[in-house]
Amino acid sequence: GLDYALDYGLEHLEIFYKHTLKSGTFTEYNSPTYTRVALEELSRAKNHIKNKKALGMIEELLEICWTVILMHHHKKTAQWSGPHSRVYTTLNNTVEFHSMLNDATDGYITLPEGFKPHFALLTDRCNIKCPKKILNKYKNMPEEYTIGRLAKAVGLSRSTLLYYDRIGLLQPVNRSGGNYRLYSVDDVNRLRRICTYREMGIPLRKIPQLLDTCDFDNS
Repeated sequence: GLDYALDYGLEHLEIFYKHTLKSGTFTEYNSPTYTRVALEELSRAKNHIKNKKALGMIEELLEICWTVILMHHHKKTAQWSGPHSRVYTTLNNTVEFHSMLNDATDGYITLPEGFKPHFALLTDRCNIKCPKKILNKYKNMPEEYTIGRLAKAVGLSRSTLLYYDRIGLLQPVNRSGGNYRLYSVDDVNRLRRICTYREMGIPLRKIPQLLDTCDFDNS
């Protein structure tokens, strides 16, 4: 009875866990919907599950959730960016959802213009909270990166970034006093989108069109 249910649950959680670690995300490439669903369900599971092995996997999956959210949430517009710009209105573009993100990150993720603070039932019911180490990582991100620092941060070579500059894929506008390239947070987000597309096997020649197409359809 109970032992079978536990073994069954652990087996399927581990399948989900390994698949997510391999893909690095929960979603189809152009939608944040599954990240949002995973965030709620994993947070709910964390509140009720006591098995240490399961909790370890759940906590790591939640860290991936929040990394995806903070990486693709554009602070200036309070919208999802990059491959995650396509949203489903009934799930991800509600006052409750944005209030949950605001509460769970202690105000780091701001409410979109025109949205008023709202009691986030999701936060209260599921005890949704961004892990401090993930939140602090993004709070402490520098406003500008040198080419060397950016290369190290994203795991690319300096020559790759210079090549992206040369072909017009990633051209930072800012320069230091010594005329060195300075990459802004927006440049970093653009580069992360490029990396995501490359990991999906999309050729470089097709990426500019994807980057310059802002799809905010309310599907």
